[in-house]
Amino acid sequence: MVFHPAYIIYNTAAFKDYKDEQSALAIGGIVLSISLLSLGVTFNGALDTLIPQAFGQGDPRLCRVYLNRQLYLTTFVYMVLAIPLFMVEHFLESMGQSPQVAQMAGTYVKVCIPGVLLYCWQSCYSRYLSGQRITIIPMYANISATVVHIGLVELLMDWLPREDHILAISIASSAQFAVRYLVTVGYVKFCGKFDGPDHQVSFTDPDSLRNWKSQFIFSLQCMSLSVWSWWAMDVFTIIAANIPDSPPEIVNAQHIMRTMTLLTFMIPVGIVVSATILVGNNIGANKVKVGQAYALCCVKAAVMWAAMTILLLITFQDAFISRYTTDPTVRNFILAAYPVMLCYVLFDCVQCVGSGIIRGLGKQGRSSIGTVIGYWAIGMPIACINVFYLDMGIVGLWLGPTTAIAFNFCFYFTIVMRTDWQTVADAVAERRAREKANGTQ
Repeated sequence: MVFHPAYIIYNTAAFKDYKDEQSALAIGGIVLSISLLSLGVTFNGALDTLIPQAFGQGDPRLCRVYLNRQLYLTTFVYMVLAIPLFMVEHFLESMGQSPQVAQMAGTYVKVCIPGVLLYCWQSCYSRYLSGQRITIIPMYANISATVVHIGLVELLMDWLPREDHILAISIASSAQFAVRYLVTVGYVKFCGKFDGPDHQVSFTDPDSLRNWKSQFIFSLQCMSLSVWSWWAMDVFTIIAANIPDSPPEIVNAQHIMRTMTLLTFMIPVGIVVSATILVGNNIGANKVKVGQAYALCCVKAAVMWAAMTILLLITFQDAFISRYTTDPTVRNFILAAYPVMLCYVLFDCVQCVGSGIIRGLGKQGRSSIGTVIGYWAIGMPIACINVFYLDMGIVGLWLGPTTAIAFNFCFYFTIVMRTDWQTVADAVAERRAREKANGTQ
């Protein structure tokens, strides 16, 4: 999973000496994140629950039916969200961005739109595979995409003139999304593991075209678990851009710090996937005690990784910061908020595993309430008060998400511990019986 954000990290580093391009990249990334990436990817989180549970029940046909339905649903949602983005430059200029930065950010967004759609489809196929304990292919897809992305960035930035370097980054970023899709779907189609009749369910099969409403509603619940925190982190960056009497370098510092936390988040995401799969599989198989044992192992692994991450970030602090910027002003902003960011990373590494267990149990709807409260009722007001009333700058800003992530940590694990796992397993068996009664054979 560590290769997942590699394109963002490399893009940021590629423009470390160019403030306008780095600002445009940050703004364009926020637009894509809020409007397409966050919604498209978190909406598909329904498969994190449905596929592992169906696999645990020994029903490969139902796994494929869930996949087909989700591909339909995510395509329709994506098209609705993508259309307004073709006017993004005008929106950014109306928000006070300079025409040059708005134009570059618009280029990045529009070139990436087709690639992000492929990424949303790939996220469906990736969940289809991981839910059936095939987790290595998404890693190969991410590595292949990283290699292609780096190669294209170097080639295009060398070939295109200086003023078109943002176009080079945009093309490379969109292409790496396409590579992820091609590698993942290529495996599903040609590996031979899904050639049996139970796996071959067409998009026009009646089972693929029914029960959309219930899966759509569940997808919205799953989206709510993650999208509120995703959006909040983007809003924190927008707040950074509006800190009173602060230079524009503070936006670059915020973008770099968010990139660093994204990197530290990606390795425990592998533990999250394990927690989701193992809990979901065993809930589907009605092996509640086994699922609980796996959940505890994943939590212990996350705690160990969190401690090691903090140690690495402290030991190699200068090396990490220097990788992203050579500007002393940006560096000073990062150093000021660095201790608070470390606290954020500590809670983030562990709470995400709690969210993985929740996905395995299918309790996203209730848990999303905690996400909303943590980020929007607690974290956001703290950040705004610190920034606009107490003049605490970027340090006060980071106290907001850090408090929110600590609250989510407590909320998620309270739900996990208070849930009756056997009742969940019984409900999963009942859902499968309803699918069979409605026609899935």
